[in-house]
Amino acid sequence: GTLDYLKEKEVPMVYAATGINDLYQEGATGNDRAVMPLQPIYKTEGRVLLARALAATTDDVGLGASKVGVISTTDDAGKGILEGIQRQAEETTAPIVYAETAAASGTNHTAAVNQIKTAGCDVVIVAANQAPFGEILNAMRDAGLNAKVITSYVSADTATLNNLIVAGSITADRPVYTT
Repeated sequence: GTLDYLKEKEVPMVYAATGINDLYQEGATGNDRAVMPLQPIYKTEGRVLLARALAATTDDVGLGASKVGVISTTDDAGKGILEGIQRQAEETTAPIVYAETAAASGTNHTAAVNQIKTAGCDVVIVAANQAPFGEILNAMRDAGLNAKVITSYVSADTATLNNLIVAGSITADRPVYTT
């Protein structure tokens, strides 16, 4: 909410605690150059997530997807990551299935998960923050959707991941990778 004010007043901003797309403007000039995010920008991260999902499994770098499912939330994080995925998708002919779900915690993600499961996706990108990420993983468990999952660094919190392991939502058949 303060981004425009900081730019207007020529106040340098270093390390915003978010990856929203508004923090990065390619080819920025003037006061826009004073914004220096250190965390990955969601749009850029979305591109990396899809590239890694599709990359060959050589040297354990890629996930070797034959069909990618994308479950995205409707908040800034989900929309930002999705924008990057869609941009990266322009460079591939690989099949990608998109399913949108609400961003609010406590949302039922069953429809999105079932859409991805029915499509036969072997890698799922979860474009969401921690709370919906956990709910989506639990919905995948409940639906019996076993696929490799890759998601944003924002969901790489060890407490969140440990709770999902204990709940049986992360398993050997449903491993989770993060940036």
